[in-house]
Amino acid sequence: MIANNADIGRPLVEITMQSELAKIDRLRTDLIDCATIDEVEMVRVDLKGIRKIMRNKRMHERAINVASYYISRAERAMGGMLKEMELHGGDRQSEKARLIKPILLLSDIPLTPYESHDFQKMHDIPEPIYEAYLQWCVDEDKRITRTGVLRLSEKTKEPGTLGVEDCLFRFTDVAFNWCEKWPEEHRRVMGHHLVNLGNEILETGGIRP
Repeated sequence: MIANNADIGRPLVEITMQSELAKIDRLRTDLIDCATIDEVEMVRVDLKGIRKIMRNKRMHERAINVASYYISRAERAMGGMLKEMELHGGDRQSEKARLIKPILLLSDIPLTPYESHDFQKMHDIPEPIYEAYLQWCVDEDKRITRTGVLRLSEKTKEPGTLGVEDCLFRFTDVAFNWCEKWPEEHRRVMGHHLVNLGNEILETGGIRP
């Protein structure tokens, strides 16, 4: 069989793109079920392989970003797992200590020290800001990179270092993405609520708990 009847007449690149997106969706499901760093890393490696194929075939950046989105999600998930683990450096002292009692070394996980450090920094980014940034990249066809996410980490480390433009962008982006899914009546109620919150901030400089 040369091709599915439904595929006849469709450009080969489009058929390939749909095939790769279907693989990404299956890996997305696998990522949700992962319980260990090794399992997450296996999914990340597969996603990076798919992304490489898509880039080699010069597919649209938005399609490639679907793979990059879940690669970044996998890296951030591993950062969270690493923070919960009691890892030791892997030096001679740690190796000797393992002879006395079982301990987990950095060398025991399938990541480099640089990756371990970066992924934990990614996990420190507040979820709403992290998701808004990824969604903005997807919507605007901006390439999702670990470097870009880490720059976001530097901006969010100290509240006072976040620029006004960034604050406005992130607040507006999150509000828009949520409101877009709500019924009109809900959007109107939320609009009044935001006006009230805005007035309170202007009058008191903050929001009462």
